[in-house]
Amino acid sequence: YKLVLVAKEGHLVNSLYDLQKDPFEMQNLYHDPKHQELVRELTALRGEIAARTGDNFPQPTKPAPLEPPA
Repeated sequence: YKLVLVAKEGHLVNSLYDLQKDPFEMQNLYHDPKHQELVRELTALRGEIAARTGDNFPQPTKPAPLEPPA
C-alpha cells in the first residue's frame, strides 16, 4: 500500500493505493470504508516517523474533506 498526504489549500488531500492490485495508482482507496483501519495505521506510523526524524510536514489549517471532491 501507498499512503499519500499532500497539503493543499490549507488542508490535506489524501490518497491510498494498493500497489499490488493497482500499480498505476488509478483507484484511490482512501475513502473506502474497508480500508479505514489501514489508513489510521499508516497515518499514525507517518506521524511517529515524523516525530522521530523532525519532519516538519505542514499541518492542515482545516480538516480534510471526508469525501473526495466531485
